[in-house]
Amino acid sequence: MDVQNFSNVFIFLSELLRRPVRNKDGRRLAVLYDIIIKVPDNYPEVVGYLIKRRRDKVLYVLDSSAVEIRDNFDIVCNNCEPTSLRNYDMTQKIRATMDLIGHKIIDTRNKKVVRIYDLHLLNAGNILRVAHIDISLAANLRMYFGSKLLKIISINGLISSLVREELVSWRYLNAIPGKNHNSVLNYAFKSSDIMDMHPAELADIIEELDRYEQEALFKALDHNKAAETLSELEDSDVQKNLLESVGSEKAADLLEEMPPDEAVDILQEIDEEKAETIINKMENDDAEIVKELIKHEEDTAGGLMTTEFVTLPEDLTAEQAIDYLRVSAKEAETIYYVYVVDKNNRLKGTVSLKRLIISDKNTLVSQIMTRNPVYVCVDDEIDRIAHVVSKYNLLAIPVVDKDRRLKGVITLDDLFEIVIKDGWKKKLGESK
Repeated sequence: MDVQNFSNVFIFLSELLRRPVRNKDGRRLAVLYDIIIKVPDNYPEVVGYLIKRRRDKVLYVLDSSAVEIRDNFDIVCNNCEPTSLRNYDMTQKIRATMDLIGHKIIDTRNKKVVRIYDLHLLNAGNILRVAHIDISLAANLRMYFGSKLLKIISINGLISSLVREELVSWRYLNAIPGKNHNSVLNYAFKSSDIMDMHPAELADIIEELDRYEQEALFKALDHNKAAETLSELEDSDVQKNLLESVGSEKAADLLEEMPPDEAVDILQEIDEEKAETIINKMENDDAEIVKELIKHEEDTAGGLMTTEFVTLPEDLTAEQAIDYLRVSAKEAETIYYVYVVDKNNRLKGTVSLKRLIISDKNTLVSQIMTRNPVYVCVDDEIDRIAHVVSKYNLLAIPVVDKDRRLKGVITLDDLFEIVIKDGWKKKLGESK
């Protein structure tokens, strides 16, 4: 394609669409209906122009090598030999307006879902390439009304929101996985950056999608990433739907990867019969922990606690305790504190890692631990738990039963999350 007279380095697709296509003598042949892009590539090339003739329902394709775009975006066809779209080889090619415009896409750089409203084309060495997408309100309006009319509507640019561009580089775009993994959008993008994103970022993206898209993206994640993402989701309905969408076998596998308290939170949102089926497919040890936790009311210490914590027998020496922790602490959710218990698992005290390390290796744990630690009971409610944690400035608090046997630990982040949610619910309720 000859673009030597192309005065602008960049041009929007919307500025080309619906413009007349003429032969070299100036006779009008058709109007530009769409462009055809070769994919995948970081900056894909425009390889064809889709044209529509007056009163002709058939679409034709002009090869880009036969088209010249002159100043003021005049489109001239030299030695035109159009091919019917039906006979054109669309292998690894997509149509811009038909296949891209209006579709949702993932911006992996800014970690969000966006919608494509226009394409920003770059004149690179006599070849047009797609450099960016435009996701702005201006792009949406420009695609429908054209640049000239939009300029009038915006009072010659005075209404900035109607003319402000918002460009995202093509190289940062990732398709949302679809039902058919060979679909146009899926094969159009080379990027796999979405799989490298943090689970919390993936959770935010999933919550922006519709239900089908949520399931498709979730099922495309590997096992560990799916479990971590499920844990990060804030919407319990989304968690429930995604867990149910993968079947009971995989659901059990995913829950085994999560902290037991978080697994229980999700299971409590599911139909009781389905939840029981999933639990029964979990490994015996994990299933027993979940069955124990799920007995407790959600807003009590028993419902908030995790069973992934570290304990030490009181009769170990400091050296033995450190060796013991190297083995036993691998699965712990937190190691802010090490809890000391007797042979009946009753809570006797706490000891810090620092204290263990600096003590003489032959010193007994019972001699260096802090006795009579602060704790809450399994049936204590959130208000009391929050009061105790705040009063004593704790990062975690042990949970005991009526016989003072250690049953679990509530971490500050889990407590903070539930308190914040509860606070917002109350605030929203008061504003009604």
